[in-house]
Amino acid sequence: MLIGVIAASICFMMYGRVFANHKYVKPMPSTWFRPWMKEDVVIGGSTLTEAANEKQNETKQTLQELLASAEYKPDVIWERTSRTSIQQQVELWYYAFFLFAIIPIIAASLSLQALVSDKSPLDSARKLWSPSLGTTRVIIVGDQVEVGSGGRYDGDRNPGCQDHSAQACVSPQHGGKIVAKTGNPKIVDQSGRVGTRDPKESEEQYCISFWASTGACETPVFIKGAASATEEYPISSKK
Repeated sequence: MLIGVIAASICFMMYGRVFANHKYVKPMPSTWFRPWMKEDVVIGGSTLTEAANEKQNETKQTLQELLASAEYKPDVIWERTSRTSIQQQVELWYYAFFLFAIIPIIAASLSLQALVSDKSPLDSARKLWSPSLGTTRVIIVGDQVEVGSGGRYDGDRNPGCQDHSAQACVSPQHGGKIVAKTGNPKIVDQSGRVGTRDPKESEEQYCISFWASTGACETPVFIKGAASATEEYPISSKK
């Protein structure tokens, strides 16, 4: 963005310099649709014609006065090639100014878009120009965990058994994302005082803790299960 601002400033200064050094005015009658226009602009050249050079040496007139005495015919005062060269320079710096001025505007627009949408400009462009893909959903299940308390789960200590817990997670398996509010514990078997807690869900992963607790250490309690969720992914990415 900064480079664009600096380059645009330089181009504008060069445009203004070349234009001001070769700008001459030609009176013109005002019209009903442009009553404020009292004069037209003539772009001069850098090399005088032989006749104009001789006349200036004799009369010491300014170039504006020479142009007026020639009935505002620029080709009488300047060589055509020199006028063409100056006109090209004016146009070059003018269009270069606009080109570089667009750069910071585009950069600011992209930054604002990313700030508002929380998506990078590249992701937005891909979404806009990429062909729309159909999606499908499938239930995915993570690795099974088993949690117990008492009996063999605590080395047959009595007393001395403890509460136990383990976290089970599942992540997208087809390059898609977890659908919101579809995460659930998938309980395979359970016995006694057991359960689940602390679910955590995002588009990248769903996790939940399985726990087991008992005060009667001689009788084990347990729970077996896994984390389950629904994954949504583009059909074309299915393998």
